[in-house]
Amino acid sequence: MSEGILDQVSIGKETEVGTAVVPTISLAVLPSDGVVKEQSVIGVEAIDTDPAKNKAFVTGIRELNGSFEMNGYPLALGYIFNSALGLTTSALSGSETIVYKHTITEDTSKPSYTLEQKIGTITERFAGFTVGSFEISLEKDSPLKISFTGKALSAEDETAITASYETSVVFDWTDIASITLGGPDIKCAIDTLSLEYNNNLQAFHGLCGTTDASSLY
Repeated sequence: MSEGILDQVSIGKETEVGTAVVPTISLAVLPSDGVVKEQSVIGVEAIDTDPAKNKAFVTGIRELNGSFEMNGYPLALGYIFNSALGLTTSALSGSETIVYKHTITEDTSKPSYTLEQKIGTITERFAGFTVGSFEISLEKDSPLKISFTGKALSAEDETAITASYETSVVFDWTDIASITLGGPDIKCAIDTLSLEYNNNLQAFHGLCGTTDASSLY
């Protein structure tokens, strides 16, 4: 369970992984840890006349790990699923002219986002943010909830955009049409359900002269 509090979280889809863009939509997150910088320091060992083990320290790698929770708003869910799984195909639903059906499937190439995080007076943009895992949960008398984690490639201080939240209605427990298991619809026999997905996202740090990851895989 995340415990931090964020003022504002916004995202924008990148054309090139790791090249920051200006965010275009804000996510109505719940109190969440957000993206946290995890910096390691490496001790340099040496034996001399001083009993201390480490004679110096060098900067180690930096990880940019994010953790968020939110209610299940349609557009936000699409961004999360697309980044975690990788491939979205869209087509008009039946005879509709503005309603689309989106099919999201696994692919090795993952879309990335620039994630802007505003906490108090501090605003940072994390480029190359990719979702690594998510969990959706639903129970009676409640909205759909989703928690997700991800990693980013770099961080820069920025000026926050004006928040722009989606106006869609949140998914809730009354939106379920059917839950089937071997054929029969069993939704009336279930009061709680959850689903987890993990693509095992990892950060790769090359000999690039920078502490940040050179790629995510």
